[in-house]
Amino acid sequence: MEETIGEPTAVGKSWQRGIPLERLRAVSRRFQAHDGPRCLGAFSKIKENIVAGWIAEERLLETPDAAVAFRWLRSRQTVSDFRGEPALEMPPGALSIERVAGTALGISSAIESLAQGAPVIWRSWADHPEEIEASALLGLERSGTLIRASSEVLALRSRGASTVSLPLPRRDFVGIAPLAIPVDEGHLALAAGWPSIVESLWIDHYSSYNKRQSWHAVALRSFGGDPAFIEKPAEMSRRYQQEHPERLSWEIADTPLLDSLPGARALLGSLGCGIERARLMRLTTGGELSRHADITDRSAGTRLGAIARLHLPLITHESVRFTTWSIDDQPTTLHMAPGSWWYLDVRKPHMAENPSGFDRIHLVVDCIVDQALAERIEQAHP
Repeated sequence: MEETIGEPTAVGKSWQRGIPLERLRAVSRRFQAHDGPRCLGAFSKIKENIVAGWIAEERLLETPDAAVAFRWLRSRQTVSDFRGEPALEMPPGALSIERVAGTALGISSAIESLAQGAPVIWRSWADHPEEIEASALLGLERSGTLIRASSEVLALRSRGASTVSLPLPRRDFVGIAPLAIPVDEGHLALAAGWPSIVESLWIDHYSSYNKRQSWHAVALRSFGGDPAFIEKPAEMSRRYQQEHPERLSWEIADTPLLDSLPGARALLGSLGCGIERARLMRLTTGGELSRHADITDRSAGTRLGAIARLHLPLITHESVRFTTWSIDDQPTTLHMAPGSWWYLDVRKPHMAENPSGFDRIHLVVDCIVDQALAERIEQAHP
């Protein structure tokens, strides 16, 4: 097999590692063309400085039909899935595939030439046809799913690994679905008057995916009991936590707003489970939440004691759309109809759009999963 890396030349800036810029651009374009239009975070896009590191460290193999960035594991590695559960263990000396580009046959041949029978682990795009086919040619088994904070969905594929996780329960396949939880029409009628009560209290959500500052919230239950504190301290950035260490110890409490909204306490109580945060969330007319995944909250999930997010539409329009992506990175788009509680797995990528002429307002509740709620989510899986 022909290797086309060649010797670095002492040129350019320090980050080029002595490699001509034209060379780095050609390789990065090859990976970018392979990745295509998929949604990538800033740290997932293959740029010239990343390629320079691969070449300088002799971790890039190129052939006419493929390019493979790789690493050899020096110690035993345990890899966890999107739930935070251990998925597999790889032994020292295993080949870890970081990124690929090319045809399925070219990719599989390049990886096989590197592995020479060694164990292989590959965090591949869950939905990429060439990578799926190459994995099959290599005889790799899917051992789990990884989801990055920037919302990329990766299939964890391997051979020669020790699988340590149990199969996903049915409820962890659910992205979004209505739940069989009764909703009292009288409480909903009272909730229709809530927007006028909270009109001056909306807080703009800080997130980068809040397009055009169209997403706002106010808390009925919050950390610290403040209706204006809509965040969860444990989800915030490391810098935020360092600057506000006192907030990490704040406990969940009712805010004064809870008893100001007629029927709110009864509506929350009808869920029959423990409640962490409860917020009113508004997506204004023309608003958008771009694709994102709340994977940094390690307490989220469907296991007993974890936090599951439920939506109750209060004011909406049939044109409002919500999209969520599966563990195979396949989208489901629907309208959350009023009159039902909806479960949303926030660990998976999701987005929302409001093209209507009306503000969309949902009651959003973070519930502590008990056996009854776990079963309701399980039953929602088709």
